[in-house]
Amino acid sequence: MSKLMNLLAFGVITSSMVVTNPSEEVYVNYFVAEMPNAVCKEVNFADATPPNQAQDIGMSLCRGAFGIGNTLFRQQLREKVKQETKHHNFGVYSIYSTQLSGRSIKTIGAFGNFLTFTND
Repeated sequence: MSKLMNLLAFGVITSSMVVTNPSEEVYVNYFVAEMPNAVCKEVNFADATPPNQAQDIGMSLCRGAFGIGNTLFRQQLREKVKQETKHHNFGVYSIYSTQLSGRSIKTIGAFGNFLTFTND
């Protein structure tokens, strides 16, 4: 009986992974929404005085600039991300590899969520 329960549990988990495996369209939406946070985190305001206040102001300006650009050029940005992304669907999870500005960004999608890694 425990083997049957294990098989049933495995089937339920696998089925839920297949159903919640994010599509490429969902990935593109995620990428476009999260890109400002990722890029703005890399901007270094540490040399400014006082550093914490400068970082807060710098992050706000950076996110604001991306927000305006995202609003004005959202469709072009989405198309660029689609062109530069390779999608590998393994049924229960997906791997997305995006090349932008000489950077490789790898993202794993599973259970309706994403986990992103960058290679510099």
